[in-house]
Amino acid sequence: MNLQAVALGAAGMEADHRVREEGGNNRGPRVRTYLLGIDPPISTAAPWCAAFVQYCSDVAARTLGVPNPLDAVRLEAYVQSYADELQHQTVGIGSALPGDLVLYSFGGERWDHIGFFSHRGDGDVFWVVEGNTSLSNPRDGGGVALKARDMSAGDRDPIFIRWGSPPE
Repeated sequence: MNLQAVALGAAGMEADHRVREEGGNNRGPRVRTYLLGIDPPISTAAPWCAAFVQYCSDVAARTLGVPNPLDAVRLEAYVQSYADELQHQTVGIGSALPGDLVLYSFGGERWDHIGFFSHRGDGDVFWVVEGNTSLSNPRDGGGVALKARDMSAGDRDPIFIRWGSPPE
């Protein structure tokens, strides 16, 4: 297995366990685990989609006994940092593979949400596992979910980033 596939599997397990915020917005035991595991760690409630991506990639790297290439991202809780560090590794949706990163911008100039590409659906639809999301809100939410996204919706098309080693 490759790093991306194992990270997507870790993300899917968190979704299967129905990880949800507890005790308020951006709070709860699992959210705290995600936020404390990033560099630099965050000990207060904060948006956590990027911390979730980092957590799942760390699980994958430990499982495979390899370095995590996402550790090179500065400010791991800040989605724009992933775009800044990995923009040379973007691929089109037609080339996206399970476990590739998907970054979104909701009305601004910076990238502000991130998840793991799962698979293509019909037409412009694709499926993503995301943290700090919900099935009813495109950007923010209270948990981890596998959700459908539509390339034709939103202000700015998402970008897909191949990270880690290429698939075997």
